[in-house]
Amino acid sequence: MPIYDVICPDGSVKEVMIGSTSAALPPGCVKAPIQPFAVTGVAQSPNMASQVKAGYYKKECLEGSRFASQYSKKTIKKAWGF
Repeated sequence: MPIYDVICPDGSVKEVMIGSTSAALPPGCVKAPIQPFAVTGVAQSPNMASQVKAGYYKKECLEGSRFASQYSKKTIKKAWGF
């Protein structure tokens, strides 16, 4: 459930958990404007080599024994630089 900041008539700010936006607020209180925020972390997109390997793995799983690349392993490695 979302948590909203609510400004009460006496000027105090409270955090209220509301199930929906149509739920009743405490008497005389109004919702505060939403404050922007950012989330930082160490998440990274996979490198090119792992993306290519994952793509080939997925293709092999879908086609099973029918999978036959028209390129040699050496050609693929040279094209992708690994």
